[in-house]
Amino acid sequence: MHEEMSNMGELAGIHSIDHFGLVVPDLRVATEFFWAFGLDVVEIPGSNLELRAGGTQRCWARIFPGWSRTLAYIAFRCFPEDFERICAQIVRAGGTPATPFPEAPPDGYWFRDIVGNLVQLRQGPIDVPVKLNRGVVSTALQRDAVARNVLIRSEIREVQPLRLSHVMLFVPRMEAVMAFYVQGLGMRITDSADGLVGYMHAMHGSDHHIVAFAASSATGWHHSSWEVPDMDDVGSGATQMRAAGFRDGWGVGRHILGSNYFYYARDPWGSFCEYAAHIDYIPAGVDWKERTHGRDEILYIWGPDSPSDFTVNSEV
Repeated sequence: MHEEMSNMGELAGIHSIDHFGLVVPDLRVATEFFWAFGLDVVEIPGSNLELRAGGTQRCWARIFPGWSRTLAYIAFRCFPEDFERICAQIVRAGGTPATPFPEAPPDGYWFRDIVGNLVQLRQGPIDVPVKLNRGVVSTALQRDAVARNVLIRSEIREVQPLRLSHVMLFVPRMEAVMAFYVQGLGMRITDSADGLVGYMHAMHGSDHHIVAFAASSATGWHHSSWEVPDMDDVGSGATQMRAAGFRDGWGVGRHILGSNYFYYARDPWGSFCEYAAHIDYIPAGVDWKERTHGRDEILYIWGPDSPSDFTVNSEV
């Protein structure tokens, strides 16, 4: 599938995911859900919400009102010196110029990918932490050797994600879509699984994937993933969501592809928000070897069975 589609050294590439836009039927319900998840929800004049994380003003997602839940757009960021080259690559790869999504920041270059997803290319520096607590089993348990090795409930803090890690989209023609993101945006294929799912990272150093694609007969939204400091936060996040009334989800478990610990909270519209900790990181310049895995290696090493509809595109 993924023979040398071009001389990768000749391509310019994006360096990170900037944010995403999501349309949902009810902003009030969205506010309740994302607050419970631990994100800062800010109402913006013009009837949309911003999702912020890590105690900063950085916007990681915009939530818009609409008839049903669907992806509005996804935004990537590149270095200013690469912007024009990437725009030209996008056109050569089959992207088509598009108008900005209403009420979204209009800067940069807007286009539709080869299956119709609206995408924004923005200019700016990398503002994603290069490496957080990957490799540390649990910061919450790092106490003196003579101390108790578990917190009591009254000491457990609210779980608050640090940043957006990645998104997953349903797409038709998955292999062609991945080839487009290689040729157009200079992304790299990390892993794929039996024609069912594919993971992509950025050439300048990024998590194992900043965008993933799941095969479907149509486009659709699957989940957003948010990094938390450690495995305890993943488990505490699951408890936090259940206590807030959002009891449906999947986890706690550990993924095979990406290696991260996870808990997926099902949102009110049938898609998911993931708490993720200790995801693999691929530094710039590493010659990462893509692997194609069997369908039994797609989801998890350990954890409860996944929901029967976990890989079903509800937008079909």
